[in-house]
Amino acid sequence: MVIQVCSTPQGLFRNEPSFRGVQGVKIAKKTLRAAQPLPNIPVTPANSPDNHRKLGIPQGRTPNQESPASGSFPRSFQALPMRGVIESQSDLFVYPASEIGGSRDKETKVTSLLGGGQIFGKIHETLDKAKSWVMLNMYNFQSPEIYPERGCLPDTPGRAEQAALAQKLVDLQKKGVQVRVILDNSKQPVKPPYTFEPDHNTRMLEFLRKNGISTVTYPRAHSRINHTKLLVVDNNQAVVSGMNWGNHSPANHDGGVHIEGPDARNLFHKSFRPDWLTSGGDPKLLPPIQPFRQGKIKVLQTAGADTVQGPKSEIQDAILDQINKAQKSIHAELFVLTNKQVVSRLIDKHHELTRAGQEGVKILVDPGLYFLFPNCRPGIVNLQKAGVPIRFLKTDRGREEKLHAKWAVFDRKNVLMGSANWSGVGLEHKSTGWVEPLKAWDELADALEEAEEGPPEVARSGVKGNHEMDILIENAPSIGGVFARQACLDFKDSSFPILQKGADGKFYPVDAEGPRRAMAM
Repeated sequence: MVIQVCSTPQGLFRNEPSFRGVQGVKIAKKTLRAAQPLPNIPVTPANSPDNHRKLGIPQGRTPNQESPASGSFPRSFQALPMRGVIESQSDLFVYPASEIGGSRDKETKVTSLLGGGQIFGKIHETLDKAKSWVMLNMYNFQSPEIYPERGCLPDTPGRAEQAALAQKLVDLQKKGVQVRVILDNSKQPVKPPYTFEPDHNTRMLEFLRKNGISTVTYPRAHSRINHTKLLVVDNNQAVVSGMNWGNHSPANHDGGVHIEGPDARNLFHKSFRPDWLTSGGDPKLLPPIQPFRQGKIKVLQTAGADTVQGPKSEIQDAILDQINKAQKSIHAELFVLTNKQVVSRLIDKHHELTRAGQEGVKILVDPGLYFLFPNCRPGIVNLQKAGVPIRFLKTDRGREEKLHAKWAVFDRKNVLMGSANWSGVGLEHKSTGWVEPLKAWDELADALEEAEEGPPEVARSGVKGNHEMDILIENAPSIGGVFARQACLDFKDSSFPILQKGADGKFYPVDAEGPRRAMAM
């Protein structure tokens, strides 16, 4: 592998006056040449008056506007106040008794969750109500006491709740609640000194088993990674989101939902139970509850438990179907957007809707991968050139924030969200033949950890796609409205235009007219 180091254009993030640039990589085959290591990044308290004065921002105001360019960029990042998110809202689905198999629960309540504060707060609230069963399927699970690397700032909403999760599961197990956990088994690098562990969940796996919690790992023979992020409690409550349970996760901009009622049973039977069995878990250690087959929430997956080849992606099919059915608008916030079919369909639908006088498509994506990996650029640039409103979220480098979301809202009422990135490995699942794993990573480890999906060479099993789980909630105008409004808020107040690298090596706005002003490199 050859790694060519480049820096992101200056002046594109929320704390732009102190922005220095993040390292990126271009990936080629054969050899590995290490880039210079990333510097240590000191930060100041986000809400300190001194921090606001340095940034030229009135105290108490969120600094999400473009700031004047500066000719001098110090090496440190200044952390800013966490971005605002819209308060949770709920939709209620009521079912006739004949549809719910005699269950006493006759309704499902779905509540929107935005940001680490809402998501981890609701996770703790859900666990506090556990009486018999807690079932967790998680790609990345850490705790500062077990895995002290790469945390987030003390004032980050949700940080304290995330830090307490591992011990909370142990305490529940000791109280008699049956806790079952599935963790990802993929080999991932860790932070300095960039040594390999059997997997990035190793310490958590040992901690949970040591404390009597039945824990299994999803086998690599069925997917590159098990990217699922699901909590089910007593088969009547569940949390689904794009948020991992990692130390740094609360700092990311993400979304999810809390589900209370009979629909939570489907998430157990259609997702957790088959994944538990695929991972070698004992079926006798699971609750014998029948699924609720007429639910309003559709459970969607990519790689299935029955075959290495996997079924046709239910998630990709649902995305394309919802795009086709949209009559007014599509709003999305996405960590990755590279899937060619989805990009093409979004372009066609935006033109169709706008010609009919409707709102059309509006998309926000994370800027990090765009500058790190060239293969992440074409789809985004093509959308911009086709006239689709798509912009980068202006993330806070002081907090190492990412737009980590994977959700879309169709006509402000149909919500699709979960673990799946809108990429090839996120939405497709097929065999590619045996590929040897990488032996050395060095600073590439940072980029791959951020990408969550690893390089092609990591797939030892010969399976290209990830194992993902999404949900589709239709006719939910309250939570659909929340996510659509959040997208519009972020798009208007905290974003910057898509850029394209010119022949001179500088980045220019794709939609710039007249003389083009390059963003400094």
